[in-house]
Amino acid sequence: MYTFRHFGYIALSFATNSLKLAFWVRGAWIWLGWEVLVWSGGLVSLLVTRERGVECECCGWRGRKFFLYTCLSGMKVHRFKEEVCPSCGALKRQRQLVSHVATWLGRSAPELPRVLDIGPRRGEANWFRRQGLSDVLTVDIRPGIATSLMDITRMGFRESVFDLVLCSHVLEHVPQDLVAMREMFRVLKPGGTCLIQVPIGDGLPTTVEYGLPNREDFDHVRAYGLDFQLRLKSVGFNVLYSEGDLFELTRFP
Repeated sequence: MYTFRHFGYIALSFATNSLKLAFWVRGAWIWLGWEVLVWSGGLVSLLVTRERGVECECCGWRGRKFFLYTCLSGMKVHRFKEEVCPSCGALKRQRQLVSHVATWLGRSAPELPRVLDIGPRRGEANWFRRQGLSDVLTVDIRPGIATSLMDITRMGFRESVFDLVLCSHVLEHVPQDLVAMREMFRVLKPGGTCLIQVPIGDGLPTTVEYGLPNREDFDHVRAYGLDFQLRLKSVGFNVLYSEGDLFELTRFP
């Protein structure tokens, strides 16, 4: 269960940052301690109440609500209320992605779709396995969940080979994001679907380039603004649908 891994993450955060003055001065320890209390209370509530108001699209877990998620980026505390599934660790964005893929499978997927998942997370990877899809390739630049190590600015695939390409919260870490977008466009079949998720800054009109990974923004190299769709269109994508940080794209024949 993801719960124990999350408690381990909190313990590791305390251990690795306890000797840093900023950790105590900026109050990061308070929020991590509060996280332990909230999660403990949430686990107790699962035992004493039958209320099941939410269900995780990735693993099927049902509970009264999703759990608070707190993490450190540098010494900045990020708190996402009721976002993480305590069973599989899927965040809101992963559940949104899986829900959208399920709709695509029921609506327009070929009989044996070929899928490319860039930078996969455990929640959606497990979901794909449960669907019985036999042709899902997962790639990442670092070892972990993905089955192949690959730089998405230089993907070793032929042109027009995938029916569905997924890229969730990856591009904000890629210095040459337009090159990566062109690669995704290249390997997508004409008429295929590409689902991209990136964080869009609240009210940010244009994308801000940091130049270097920003320690207090999850090592992102940029903050995307409302001009993100223009970046997608500049490499040839057609935007079919957008909702928050999710964009459904296609490559017209």
